[in-house]
Amino acid sequence: MQCFFARDGSPRIPDRWFTSASELAGEKVNFELRKSGTQMTASIVFETLGLEVEPVSFDQELALREIETGEAAALAYVAGKPTRLFNNIESADGVRFLSLEHSPELLETYIPSRLTHEDDPKLIAPEEYV
Repeated sequence: MQCFFARDGSPRIPDRWFTSASELAGEKVNFELRKSGTQMTASIVFETLGLEVEPVSFDQELALREIETGEAAALAYVAGKPTRLFNNIESADGVRFLSLEHSPELLETYIPSRLTHEDDPKLIAPEEYV
């Protein structure tokens, strides 16, 4: 699962970056359209991690705009890497990927993966990974 996160953008904390998935508790997170693979996976992942977020259901293009305006804090996205959704986005746009915690319960169902600079050079600095 690729999870893409942004600054909060809300008036209460205008320049705050989310640094861990646990900080998304209580925030709006796009799970994509109902009955999609992303929606099913995101529901399982956040429930398994014990994170109560406010799931919203937009197509991913709209979700990116919602993140830019601060209407949503994050989006979850299930796709192979690299994905076209993020082709025109750069770190200067105020968004980034965020790692999920690898709980033992989550590892019973999902295998960890890694995104590197080679996967997305516009969003991940050289020698860094998510």
